[in-house]
Amino acid sequence: MPPCAWSTHNYKHFPTKGTTRKDTKVGPAVYLPGTKPTEVRVLESGTARAPDDRDDGEAGKREYLRNMGGVIGWDRGEDASASFVECSGGENAGRSFHGRPMCDASVDQRPWAGAGGGA
Repeated sequence: MPPCAWSTHNYKHFPTKGTTRKDTKVGPAVYLPGTKPTEVRVLESGTARAPDDRDDGEAGKREYLRNMGGVIGWDRGEDASASFVECSGGENAGRSFHGRPMCDASVDQRPWAGAGGGA
């Protein structure tokens, strides 16, 4: 498989003006307000390079999880301290990775992840 390149994923998980923790109960997980795209890229690249947990289960797709040791965003209306990154795409489709903050409940839904609790 070719290597993955970082993607903003159309800024889906970036905070917009006025975004609150409550907005993530029904909407996508987001990084904390004020988090810059360059900071997200560094964080997500670090997770892909040095994850606490990793899943190579599906053909062409890899998932990575890293405990950041503090709140990096909101997910499901809760504080999120885990960085989740997925790399996908095929030989011809162009492979890319993007990520999002993940709360403990979301981590616990990943059967391959460690004991939960933010990775």
